Amino acid sequence: MEAGTPDGFRRLLVDASGKPKAILKRNEWKALATDRVVLVPGPEEEIAIVRWIFKLFVNGKLEVEIAKALNKRGVLTDLDQPWTKASVCSVLTHEKYIGNNVWNRTSERLNSNRVRNPPSAWVRAENVSTPLVSRKLFERAGAVAQARRSRISNEQLLADLSRLLEERGCLSGSIINAAPGYSTKSMYIHRFGTLQAAYDLVGYEASANYRYFNVITQLHRRRLEIIQDLVAAIGKAGGLANYDSRTQLIRVNDEFTIAMWIARCRPSPYGYSHCPFHRRRLTGDVSVLIRMLPDNLTVRDYLIAPVWEAERAAPMLSPNNGVRFDAFLFQSLDPLVEIARRAPIGTEG
Repeated sequence: MEAGTPDGFRRLLVDASGKPKAILKRNEWKALATDRVVLVPGPEEEIAIVRWIFKLFVNGKLEVEIAKALNKRGVLTDLDQPWTKASVCSVLTHEKYIGNNVWNRTSERLNSNRVRNPPSAWVRAENVSTPLVSRKLFERAGAVAQARRSRISNEQLLADLSRLLEERGCLSGSIINAAPGYSTKSMYIHRFGTLQAAYDLVGYEASANYRYFNVITQLHRRRLEIIQDLVAAIGKAGGLANYDSRTQLIRVNDEFTIAMWIARCRPSPYGYSHCPFHRRRLTGDVSVLIRMLPDNLTVRDYLIAPVWEAERAAPMLSPNNGVRFDAFLFQSLDPLVEIARRAPIGTEG
């Protein structure tokens, strides 16, 4: 990442014995299966920005105020984007800043909606990297955030949303996040399930186009969550996977790449549903299409195929596409995890 972005970490490549080899730049990966990548502290100016964010927050500043201050200073996020309330919140809640890695925050069973797991079900690896802020400061930030959330009732959230609607004349996630003094879009989703549910309660009817884009945004977020879960699962299996948002490819063990897409379910006048498959997007070595059920919330199945096989698919997939093609449909991404699995060093043979 570029200097001046506040992630605060760098990826260090180490060999099998733990000896440092090089700092990896953005979009760089390890070349040997026996190498590992670990997080190490980045430049002091980045670490100072991270600590500054935490200190401002515990001293009473709101996320939106911190975002404005960062943007005024010309500081970008680690994705080279301007700051928002949501991106500030992401820093304040990420346990990597106290040296921890956390998995299993969410889970999904077959034919059911994705659910947030309680903290007791999270899988946590502590002290795996050098902390950038003290645990005491991190916990204080968490306590401040919890206190602010608990003070706001559902009634107050809806009253704020009604006032914002009266001021702006329309509502959207970006409008909510940009409004100073208002709760974030994620707060409304957390309290009411979806933004649309909150809109319904304040009498706002989004246009058909907005509902379409709302579904698309939801699917985009769902795709990124599935990618993150796959990368974490491969890591737990001893492999190494990295997602490059620029190329939109997952590189696995520096051996092959995966392109993963998601398709909304479209109803058919003939009583069955279908989903589009944009073959022009086919890149990498393995193509994965996430097919959704009609609610566009629950995963139906995963099409996992070599790119040359996926190129033969029809532009619109139905529930049944022939024996040859349906052989590539799976109920989970476990086949990819097994392909990427690597035995721990010293256990082979």
